[in-house]
Amino acid sequence: MVGENIVRCALCGREMGIVSNTHLKAAHAMTPAQYRLQFPGSPMVNATDMKRRAAESVLMEPWVRKKASDGHIGRPSANRGRHFSAEQKKQMSEISTAWWKRPENVGKKFTELHKARIADAQRGKSPTPEVRAKISATLKGRKRTPESVMKTAAGNCGKKHTEEARERHRAARLLQVFPKRDTSIERAVQEELKARDVPFRTHVPLLGQPDIFIEPNICIFCDGDYWHSRPERRSRDDYVSRHLGQNNFVVMRFGEGEIMSNASMCVDSVMEVMMNESEIRGVGL
Repeated sequence: MVGENIVRCALCGREMGIVSNTHLKAAHAMTPAQYRLQFPGSPMVNATDMKRRAAESVLMEPWVRKKASDGHIGRPSANRGRHFSAEQKKQMSEISTAWWKRPENVGKKFTELHKARIADAQRGKSPTPEVRAKISATLKGRKRTPESVMKTAAGNCGKKHTEEARERHRAARLLQVFPKRDTSIERAVQEELKARDVPFRTHVPLLGQPDIFIEPNICIFCDGDYWHSRPERRSRDDYVSRHLGQNNFVVMRFGEGEIMSNASMCVDSVMEVMMNESEIRGVGL
């Protein structure tokens, strides 16, 4: 930048008030986007105009911005009907995705006013499944900071979810396994079942997420003494057992002490229940 009211073209060195689209197209056969990409540190607008534009942007009331935005509704796009070459599409993609890599934007943070504008523009919009998939792929493997977790929790505090949203949360929770690894008592029962060639599945998506499930309807829970001895946990276990029983599932619960002392005896009782169920259903083991 030469002066407050003058800017110099990085290609030809000509001094002017603004490096305009007309100048770039006529003198250099280049678009402003290509110019910015090639000369990221070279300003296209003089300092006076930049200050004026920034002041106008800050002082513009929200209703004025909305009125200006509404005025464009229904107008056809300037690029409608145009066909871009593969090279042009690639350049447009690089320009649109790499703006944050430019030297003048590295480490730049949005002002609170800018953040509020972005939030207002996005409020009420629902991203498409494709966009959701891209966001999910981008965030996979990232670890959230404690500040981010607290911010999310504060934002959700006091919110009331719809019944539809609650059902989605319940369905998603059933697919999550806690803890990530099977406990020692679960593995003891599993090994005993494997020794007797009994097929089973673990952590199926049912209420309470049975530790072991044997087709067609036997749910086995291996309860550790520490957590499942607590009153609130016992009431939850009773609710899960009652609900599964009302839906024609056979619920079997074994405590940590029972399994550690004699896992074989626990599996004997499982085999007995399997025999009874097969007789009721008229199917042999």
